[in-house]
Amino acid sequence: MTITIEIISPIISKRADKEHFANDMVKSEENYVELGCIVKSDGEVVRDRVVKASSNRDSSQSKVINGTGTLRKKFYRGERRESVYFYPFHYEFRTPGKHVLTFECEGVSASVDLVVKPKKP
Repeated sequence: MTITIEIISPIISKRADKEHFANDMVKSEENYVELGCIVKSDGEVVRDRVVKASSNRDSSQSKVINGTGTLRKKFYRGERRESVYFYPFHYEFRTPGKHVLTFECEGVSASVDLVVKPKKP
């Protein structure tokens, strides 16, 4: 059995590739990100696994996701529209610097690096 993980941005306006700023509380979409991961076993999407989502900067936001239930995301991969189960992770930027957000499932991990700027004046 081969497990693979793909990180996605399930909400377009809260993508990982946007500019982010630190703040001690969420004031705008620049202060957080919505990520998710798609877990596949032997190439087939699975929704019944245990996934750990974590950060190198703020362990208080880490969480364990035990299955996705009926949570699905529709998005386009090239020209093809897909609807897949995903494991969600809401993460708030409370400190500036490099944030490494990691998803892990059954010994396999994938991460995304985000550089967060200091609070806007």
